[in-house]
Amino acid sequence: MPVVRIDKKGFEKFCSFMGYVKFENGVSVESISMAEAKRLGAFTSIVDAETGEPISETNDLIQDRAKTVDDMIENRGAKERAESLEKARQAKIDAQRLKKEESKQYKNPEERAKEREEKKKEKRVAKKKEPGLVISITERPLTNYTAESLAELADSKGVGGLRELAKDHGIKGRSINELISGLMAKKKDADDREKAT
Repeated sequence: MPVVRIDKKGFEKFCSFMGYVKFENGVSVESISMAEAKRLGAFTSIVDAETGEPISETNDLIQDRAKTVDDMIENRGAKERAESLEKARQAKIDAQRLKKEESKQYKNPEERAKEREEKKKEKRVAKKKEPGLVISITERPLTNYTAESLAELADSKGVGGLRELAKDHGIKGRSINELISGLMAKKKDADDREKAT
């Protein structure tokens, strides 16, 4: 258990308590536990009064890190680990270089934007062809739905499934109730138009 000294400018003649530790002329009156010394070292600079060595968690971490690096270099597998790290670093560099080369392929931003738009269109077409998605307006008109069937749809597919159907009919909402109300209103309008013709 060390006797500690405050190693901070202006505290050379500090005579008072810092936590539970009493100091006179910047030096603790009694020896304190290492845990208490590290706690004090967390908010001010504390050194061992005899050796002058800093006492803090940070200092311990730095010393442990230095020991760990030395041990790692001496270990048998250090060379293999270093080689695998180098390969990973090189792969990352190659990926970045490839990405830069791909971006240079385009002569102007319009071409890049055109290709992005084509990819988005392909995704939308593929998404509509996927099985298990909500049937679109062209395959099933809104007049076939009831409030109960929409609630069942929300139970089975969640709000996402209901939003997909609502999106096909141009309806937006933040909750299941809003979406069902909007769809039912749209259905009523469609029924009214159908009766009028």
